[in-house]
Amino acid sequence: MGINDNTVVFGAGDAWLTTRRIDGQFPDVNRLLPDSFEAEVDLPRAELRDVVRRAAVMAQRNAPLRLRFAEGELTVSPRARTSARRVSRFPPRTPGEPLEIGFNAEFLADGSTPSAPTRCG
Repeated sequence: MGINDNTVVFGAGDAWLTTRRIDGQFPDVNRLLPDSFEAEVDLPRAELRDVVRRAAVMAQRNAPLRLRFAEGELTVSPRARTSARRVSRFPPRTPGEPLEIGFNAEFLADGSTPSAPTRCG
């Protein structure tokens, strides 16, 4: 490994990686996350992952999946390539007012892997 004013070089065997150092202050991640949440939802990891994967197949490229938390269920729906929409539902406990939010399907699937937490705030 080597460092100079604005570059860092990593080497292992015949492979080398050179990258630039970023100027500036990295954001304080503790300030980005709230201390408390209005509602928390516990989701079954495997079921969420399966629903997200099925819905992602029908989604337009790079379009977010829509998650709607309401009336004791979570509805996951893609923005479909055609006029047909696939909707998957399962019953987590959903406190509070209805909420609709969009997520990148790939990031959401990665977040529901066994090493990731299953609690959403």
